[in-house]
Amino acid sequence: MTTADRISAALAGRYRVEREVGAGGMATVFLAHDEKHDREVAIKVLHPELGAALGGERFLAEIKTTAKLQHPHILPLLDSGEADALLYYVMPFVPGETLRARLERERQLPIDDAVRIAREIADALGAAHAVGIVHRDIKPENILLQSGHALVADFGIALAVQQAGGARMTQTGLSLGTPQYMSPEQAMGDKHVDARADIYALGAVTYEMLTGEPPFTGASVQAVVAKVMNAEPEAPTLIRKTIPPGVEAAVLRALAKLPADRPSTAAEFVTSLAGTGAATTSFPSTLARSATLRLWQGIAAAALIVAASSLVMSSLRPPPTPRVVRFAMPGASTLVGSTTQPAVSPDGRVVAYSISGGAVPGIRLRWLGRDEPDVIPETSTASDIVFSPDGRQLAFLNAEGQIRIVPVSGGPSTVLAQHTDKFSGVSWGKDGYVYFSLGGRDGGIARVAATGGVIDTVVLVPGDSISPTGEGRPEFPLTLDDGTLIYQRSGSGRHDGEIFAVDVRSRASTKLVRGSAPLDYRDGWLLYSRTDGSVVGQRFDRSARTVSGTAVPLLSGVAVKDGRPNVAVGPDGTLIYQPTTSTLSQLVSVSRLGVETAIDSTMTRAFAGVAVSPDGNRLAATIEANEDRSAIWVYDLARHTLVRLTAEAELAFRPEWTPDGSRVLFSSDHGSKNGQRSLFAMRADGSDSMHLVVASPRHAQEISWSARGNMLAFRDGFDDGRTRRDIYALPIGDTTRRVVVATKADEFNPAVSPDGKWLAFASDESGRNEVYVTRFPEGGARQQVSTDGGSSPVWAHDGRTIFFRSTKGMIVATDVDLAKPSPAGASRTLFDASRYYFDANGRSFDVMPASGAFLFVKPPPRASMNVVVDWWAEASATLAKARR
Repeated sequence: MTTADRISAALAGRYRVEREVGAGGMATVFLAHDEKHDREVAIKVLHPELGAALGGERFLAEIKTTAKLQHPHILPLLDSGEADALLYYVMPFVPGETLRARLERERQLPIDDAVRIAREIADALGAAHAVGIVHRDIKPENILLQSGHALVADFGIALAVQQAGGARMTQTGLSLGTPQYMSPEQAMGDKHVDARADIYALGAVTYEMLTGEPPFTGASVQAVVAKVMNAEPEAPTLIRKTIPPGVEAAVLRALAKLPADRPSTAAEFVTSLAGTGAATTSFPSTLARSATLRLWQGIAAAALIVAASSLVMSSLRPPPTPRVVRFAMPGASTLVGSTTQPAVSPDGRVVAYSISGGAVPGIRLRWLGRDEPDVIPETSTASDIVFSPDGRQLAFLNAEGQIRIVPVSGGPSTVLAQHTDKFSGVSWGKDGYVYFSLGGRDGGIARVAATGGVIDTVVLVPGDSISPTGEGRPEFPLTLDDGTLIYQRSGSGRHDGEIFAVDVRSRASTKLVRGSAPLDYRDGWLLYSRTDGSVVGQRFDRSARTVSGTAVPLLSGVAVKDGRPNVAVGPDGTLIYQPTTSTLSQLVSVSRLGVETAIDSTMTRAFAGVAVSPDGNRLAATIEANEDRSAIWVYDLARHTLVRLTAEAELAFRPEWTPDGSRVLFSSDHGSKNGQRSLFAMRADGSDSMHLVVASPRHAQEISWSARGNMLAFRDGFDDGRTRRDIYALPIGDTTRRVVVATKADEFNPAVSPDGKWLAFASDESGRNEVYVTRFPEGGARQQVSTDGGSSPVWAHDGRTIFFRSTKGMIVATDVDLAKPSPAGASRTLFDASRYYFDANGRSFDVMPASGAFLFVKPPPRASMNVVVDWWAEASATLAKARR
């Protein structure tokens, strides 16, 4: 449910929310109608994660002070409160424009207008300062222009946020201030700033009104802050000669580095603008050096403030003595969708990671001192990201079977290589090659020159090493400077594989250790991860390509995705990882408008796949016991009971009901010695034991059985480089399977229509996952249902609609007329489901028969990304101690 839906429902009867009119770093603004007073108002709703960190009672107590402000140039606070766990405050709706909008249109204002607006802002500031309120965030966006006159908005909000949040603000990534208008003392992280911080910001705004630019600009937040701390602003008359000397002197004095050198009050600034007050344009370099020295003296405190201000740390060079600093990356906990392993730039200042699902999937670039990441366009299916050795470019893989390169500074991506078999894992060596793993039976570790060229295979797949579970496939390459390549051969992704070293020149491989992925090599140590979420180091002789000694634990508690811990170590020794979180999820019902209701708020388990019984009274669910084991359970909606069907010591998952609701079918490795998965069934009341339905040497893992049909569909196979996964039909009471869809593409997610005559499924034949329909069981011609990527199709119980999940995490409904040769019709997006559990290889949700609501698994919140600057200084000390 969106913030707009939540606040609209919660304030119904008092305010009628009409539309969103803007959003900023702290809040989203909605135009609303005050029902009681019959007037338009603006409702600002703090971002949910920020509100959660603050706590409603404290924030509302702090904001009361702001409500007392009454001044013709201050936008008053009309109301505030907490509704549906959202913090909000209400102001009059001003139909004019912001100063920012006027500056974007005119760039430079007439001098008389600029001086008048500055005086009006100063009048407002003086009134607030008189009662002890400092705005802390004066900028053109917070100045409203009504009939040309200034109204200052959000008075005291930043202070209320800071006072209410306290130490918890380090968890939100909120920046109290905007770098172009932020005083040096704010940039240094001083907790106690006074009215002179507002004077500085007003000076910066006035400077921009006169010249068209703020006094300090730069390509990044770090660059701006560095100038705020050290540079002197250019004299406005050098940009615009018609500015009066007295006005220039007043503005430059307001921009003094030290608060003591600025006007002490807003009234004094107004007097300076008139040219009748004392002014100075002298900015001795000692002042800048003094400010910088104070910053270095406070670097330990600034490191703690980094996550809150997100401005200081990455703009500075580290002190001569290495200093290990830990913090949670601001905003990472609010990311939607699943993430791939991150990458750290060579200088340790930038982190890259990719988000799948949500409204804007793709690669994020996050400077460690910046509030918000930059989103790289057209990277919605990107994975396996790596920086170039010089840090200027990124290489990544996509679902279209391409390796692409994109500049970090911005610009379009270009194709470096493309292959019919999908790539996985990527490493950019200093030898000028990009290394990657090729899929398919003839795959291996290959490389291509970073400037383009022919793909050259470095590590071949031994003909006898590929087991039915895919074990032995080379992946996750790591290049070393001396021509050594480290890689892993893994199996199902649930167990550690084997890590090898290969000489790129001779192509000779040597087995090293068991592990899940090589991470780094430095100072004689090989760092690698394990599927238990740990990182270890072991002595490694590069010339002999051998390891020695025992593995030394360096890190634990790392989140694991598909058997690979979500962790990266940068060349400078910076570490970034996602810590493990609770595995306990909830079952929730979600209406077609996206309104969520807990099935049973007291029931939390490690839920995965779910299926609703034909009568809608029971749910079959997968509950994971650990990384390797899961069982099938049945939940009775009326009695609120949860009963286990299968043994927890085995793997059983992806349940489906028989049409009469008497049995549950599922995939399991029961009785298998090598992890092969077949299809089994059990009575839903647990009164019998498992019996085999479909035996398979190739992983049978998905089942669909229509309510009226006498035939079930199932997905069988794994990626062996020939047909990959295919979909088959099996008549009830027979053991002879029939091919429905089997191509060189990957077909999965079978879903038989209620009348048993059509099959919806997903396939990557177009280069990305899309949803299709075909006749069942005969197959043949198919019609594409999705238009922008999709998977996990589910039929409505009346057979008139197919629901599926788009690549952006949205639930899409497509109308269906089963009487037509091409049944799929118009589609419409229902709501964002990216916050719910998603199984790319299985059904992620189901539809309740009676209500038509959706059944989802709601996972716990994702933990923030943790960053450890100069982690290697700490890790190397641990390794050195272990050697003694």
